[in-house]
Amino acid sequence: MVLNNVPDEVAMGTPLETAMQNVSATVTYEEGVTATVPADQLYFVSAPDMSTEGEKNLVVVYNKTFKGEAATKPISAQAKFKVVLLPTSIEVTTRPTYRRYAYYSSAATSDMADRTLAFDPTGMVVTGTFPDGTTAAIDNSKLTFSSIPASEGTHTVTITRGKAKTTVNVKVSASTATTVTPSPTTLGATDNTTAWWGAHLDKDINVPLGETRHFAFTNYAGANNWNNWVVVLRNAALAEYAVVRSDNYGWGNGYSSARTSGGQADWATWLAAMNGAKVDLYVTNVGNGTADVQAVMHGTDGKTYTQYYLGISTVDPSDLNVDFTVDNCHLVFGSSSSAKRHYVHRR
Repeated sequence: MVLNNVPDEVAMGTPLETAMQNVSATVTYEEGVTATVPADQLYFVSAPDMSTEGEKNLVVVYNKTFKGEAATKPISAQAKFKVVLLPTSIEVTTRPTYRRYAYYSSAATSDMADRTLAFDPTGMVVTGTFPDGTTAAIDNSKLTFSSIPASEGTHTVTITRGKAKTTVNVKVSASTATTVTPSPTTLGATDNTTAWWGAHLDKDINVPLGETRHFAFTNYAGANNWNNWVVVLRNAALAEYAVVRSDNYGWGNGYSSARTSGGQADWATWLAAMNGAKVDLYVTNVGNGTADVQAVMHGTDGKTYTQYYLGISTVDPSDLNVDFTVDNCHLVFGSSSSAKRHYVHRR
């Protein structure tokens, strides 16, 4: 028996049955059949009991056979949760460090109706008032925050702990893109023999808080989907936030939080069109501890392809830098509409 949806925390004073009403168990019977058993068919025990704060050991018992008859030997499973004293009210006593966010819209994201930004609580102190009248700062990791629309204006973020709520405002602006031509202007050998990670910019390009940097280049593809442009986001000490590629793939500490556009509908057609494609790539320092990467790829087949990675996290807003590398491909930076075409035969 495997337990599902066991809460991490339960408010002091909540009956055990109420606290576990959304728990279910995945049970495998002797017949080899697996089924999901709801809470009302399970028996719950907490040790120690629910009358005190602290960590509890939850024991869940199930005593029926696959046919619904009483089992001769019940089965059980265990999990842990915490009983916590929740505040009756909360208030922001120190505002967050970063309260001005920015977003950039390119052809890759202009039609998104549900685009949102995450709230960054860095530096914020929320103080709770508890049932006995005492007050204490609440760890920000225990709070939940509403998302922020990616639209211009002042937006209210709702902060919640249990049933207690408070708010804080942030201002969102539309970022403008500044075009940068990095050095070298040709990255990687023009016969596409430069191996993975074998070439980098002479100097990383810094992206200040709230700003967007635009890179225009011609992409000369290799033999595989991954043999195209690669973007590295990192700090000045070269610690990586994330590495993202043109083919809907990436990695790094901040990559798992990113919302991606997904792959191309026809990879083979896309790959052929990328050999000589004119690319406009945008990197935005959102200001909330995240970065966005958007690419608009104008293929040699006359079609436009897009890719985005939104909300790459773990970014220090005061220290975001961009590097490019290659993988048996090469890039020529400059005007995306006038860079000289020189096609490479893919082996």
